[in-house]
Amino acid sequence: MSKPLFLICPGLPKSGTTMLWRILQEYNSYIHCGIYKETQYLCLTHLRRNGLPYFWMQDYFNRILQIKQNKLIYPNSVSTLQNKLDEKIYSKFASEKYSLSTYAKYYLHLHEIVKSVYYGVGDFSVAYAEYDFTEEYLQEIDDYLSNFFTVKIVILFRDPVKRLFSFCHMEKITYSLPSAVEFFNTSICDPKVQNLYPNVYDKFFTVFGDRVLLLNEKFFDPNDVTQRVQLEQFLNIPTINIDIFSSADTKTDEWKILQANIQTYTEMLSESDIERSTELLKPSYDFYNSTFYT
Repeated sequence: MSKPLFLICPGLPKSGTTMLWRILQEYNSYIHCGIYKETQYLCLTHLRRNGLPYFWMQDYFNRILQIKQNKLIYPNSVSTLQNKLDEKIYSKFASEKYSLSTYAKYYLHLHEIVKSVYYGVGDFSVAYAEYDFTEEYLQEIDDYLSNFFTVKIVILFRDPVKRLFSFCHMEKITYSLPSAVEFFNTSICDPKVQNLYPNVYDKFFTVFGDRVLLLNEKFFDPNDVTQRVQLEQFLNIPTINIDIFSSADTKTDEWKILQANIQTYTEMLSESDIERSTELLKPSYDFYNSTFYT
């Protein structure tokens, strides 16, 4: 008997991970990504190993419980699924110590609830790229989860300068920073930021090999379905027609945010700023261009 799919999307912040998550909800009987996009078990396990206090993790779960409603689109065939998840999923695991075994048990429990309708489960989180996961830790994750699931990885990339500025702009709004441009100019000089793309890819490819699929912003182009087909074939899910720019609030909001970020980027960065930034981000641009444009 084949194992259920476990899909990990270790998103780079502001590359479209949330939009991808929402699109995959349209494949409603194939992949269930949890009540909330970012369950963060892998990240919380990593942080716990590095001394993060348990009360912080409990606070994190409490915040998830407060915002999880209306975060996931359920097909009509599973009208009772929401109640099942509400009653069991978080209350059962929030009190346990964070470990890879807890993480696997959480998703095995989730799959047990949804398996009559869903083909697999998944976890989307931009924090994978923010925390310094070692190859050894990723191998440990794969070794453990592969006992129960067929593990696959989908990573979204975006033009490096535009992605970084969108991230800085989001941080400015979220944390009331004085200037997105100032934060951007500081971030662009960080070697970890400059080498982010190749470093993230190398770690995941070293561990997961051909179980890694790379996508970029072309995935969201309504006039180019090439990457959409690649994803469907990679995950063995059927081809469906999706209008990602439909009037549905969840999609419209994401699209408006994306357009606002692009407008802010063009208004706040001069051509010389972009040229300098492109040069500083050369390692990421070399990877990005060689992956998607050669």
